[in-house]
Amino acid sequence: MKPRTGGWKLGFGILGFWVFFALALSQLTTTSPTFDEGYAVLRGYAALRTGHLVPIGHPPFAHWLSTLGVALEPNLPDPRALDGWYGDLYDDSSNDLMWKRGLDADRLTFLARYPILLLGLILGAVTARWAKELFGWQAALVALTLHALSPNLLANAALATTDLPVATFYFFTLYCWYRFTQKTNLRNALLSGLCLGLALTSKFSALLLGPTLALLGLIHLIYNSQNRRLSFDVSRFVLYSAFIILPSAFLIAWATYSFALRPYPLAQYLRELADLTDLATSGHTAYLLGQLSPKGWWYYHLVVFAVKTPLPLLLLIVYGVSLIAYYLLRRSPSSLFSLPSSLLLPPFLYLLATITIFSLNVGYRYLLPALPFLHILAASTMRHAIRNTSRLTFYLLLFTFHAASTLLIAPHFLAYFNELVGPQNGYKVLADSNLDWGQDLPALAQYLDGRPVYFSYFGQADPHYYGINSTPLPGWPPPTGVADYAPADPAPGLYAISASNFVGAQLDQPNTYAYFRELTPLAVVNYSIFVYEVPEHEPVTTFAQCAPPLLNQNAVADLLANRAVRHITFDCANSLLLPADAALLLYPEGQSSISNLQPPVYEWQRSDGTVYYRLYHPSITNNQLPITNSKYLSLLDYDLTPSTLTLRWRVNEPAPPPVSIFVHFNWPDGALAEAYDALGVPAEYWQKGDIISQRHSISPDLPPGEYGVEVGLYSLADGTRYSDIALASYQK
Repeated sequence: MKPRTGGWKLGFGILGFWVFFALALSQLTTTSPTFDEGYAVLRGYAALRTGHLVPIGHPPFAHWLSTLGVALEPNLPDPRALDGWYGDLYDDSSNDLMWKRGLDADRLTFLARYPILLLGLILGAVTARWAKELFGWQAALVALTLHALSPNLLANAALATTDLPVATFYFFTLYCWYRFTQKTNLRNALLSGLCLGLALTSKFSALLLGPTLALLGLIHLIYNSQNRRLSFDVSRFVLYSAFIILPSAFLIAWATYSFALRPYPLAQYLRELADLTDLATSGHTAYLLGQLSPKGWWYYHLVVFAVKTPLPLLLLIVYGVSLIAYYLLRRSPSSLFSLPSSLLLPPFLYLLATITIFSLNVGYRYLLPALPFLHILAASTMRHAIRNTSRLTFYLLLFTFHAASTLLIAPHFLAYFNELVGPQNGYKVLADSNLDWGQDLPALAQYLDGRPVYFSYFGQADPHYYGINSTPLPGWPPPTGVADYAPADPAPGLYAISASNFVGAQLDQPNTYAYFRELTPLAVVNYSIFVYEVPEHEPVTTFAQCAPPLLNQNAVADLLANRAVRHITFDCANSLLLPADAALLLYPEGQSSISNLQPPVYEWQRSDGTVYYRLYHPSITNNQLPITNSKYLSLLDYDLTPSTLTLRWRVNEPAPPPVSIFVHFNWPDGALAEAYDALGVPAEYWQKGDIISQRHSISPDLPPGEYGVEVGLYSLADGTRYSDIALASYQK
């Protein structure tokens, strides 16, 4: 008698659903609304109350889903009374609804997110069912486990955005199509049309379903004609596709726009698609591996997939592809047009589209429609391991590793990176919705515990709602009431900077927070917000740079928040100025100081990550006794080498310009053998207490011998010597 296995299989499946639900709920209930979620709360509810669908650049079905929850919130205001309503200013309207009306924003967010979470559970069920139909119940349980432990699905199932819905209905459409190809009847055709319509109105990326279904249909026709299946009716297949599936999809899509007729059906869909196309064409600043680009990179999503997909899943995908390739090419080449095409072709085409078509380099969420297929592909390998102890052991180790990787990041799934990078290094590779989408205000509030903070926030939520006593800094979107902020010399205090702003992903000036790149943070809140403390210090009052100056005075004013400062230019190649007061020294790319300085406090980087200039904060040690004193300069020390003489002076009093420093090499009888004049810091810039280092190159043509060395300061106007100092002899 065969043992009954249905009970434990059902129990394992239920456990998988509970794991997914619990993990997604842990993020759903502990995060603030992400960048786009306020729009979802506004749009569907406003359309329900007024019939007007606010144009925000996306199809509306995902927002209708969120409305199922939002509509349960009592005492919601009339949308027509919201700020910006009559101008379709959805930023203003959503901000008014969420943060200015005294509503419970956390509850509103929960209600908007919850239907998406339930949709994620349904996606897991359909994934397991298709895996079972293709590869058996073992594969179904593996696919469900991969779904339940997918950090990227968990992250997006807990958000009221368009990404999980489009992934779900993209997958449902192709599953229903697969069933339609297996049994061409009215029911399967209607289900295919229904899911296609819902996918197309979830997100514009679902338009890729058009060529995908066309190619799959062609493959299906070729395969069946080659195998001469008597049960296959070509005319029925074509007629149902053209007159049932496509019209059904159109009607469903039109229904999500409330069957609007003016100026024609689905006019708003086409307008918003055109707007998105214009946005993609005009460019959207993307961040990858420390670089910024308005056009992105063709390989962006490949890198995203490689560093944010769990390593066990990557291994199983490679294994699954190799097994299917072996089966197709070595055992049954004619099967190239059979069932695996329904599994392999959609994710392949989708990933190909992210390289060639999807120019918006935003995040892993654009890859979600491929994930359920890849989970089934990975699960297909289970049948090769079930009867092999060593392979089964390897499987168990892989899934243990996968579970640990996912559980250790919980509930911060948006910030997940696999072990190739690690979440602590995620900001060095990616930003935006891959890591920081404005979700961690509650965690920041808990960390600060009421302490005042300067805050650069990447998001639309209101920090003060969460009890964050913040003064806004430049961020995205640009906040109001921004504090006077000196990027090169921030005021003392506590600073919190969202990771996306930290790397400059969307800021007008990407180097706004370059000062903090050189510091060690006090904390990194949930991998997405950096917290620093700038100690008490004297504000910078002198700005010195190499001649000719790289920055004009307006650019310097931007760096120092329009602070009044002393501007100096000097010859960096042979001089060094250490001002007596708090100062910044600018060295351009390729130029270094004649003596060691402390590490730079600020690096201005180009979009490709290369350094344009560096700023140093020099310090002066004033307890050194001078070798000799004079009215204007005191010689502190010198360094004499076979090729150079470097003199270090302290300013006692500004000398009347023009002046220069002389260096004389004298024969033993006192006659002049060689003379050098140089002063890279003009006297007009001197201030009492400044330290000036001046390097003089010794001519290689100086004849061998022993020389007396005499240095000093003299007037270029009349030759008057203000100081005359004899140094140690020089032997060549």
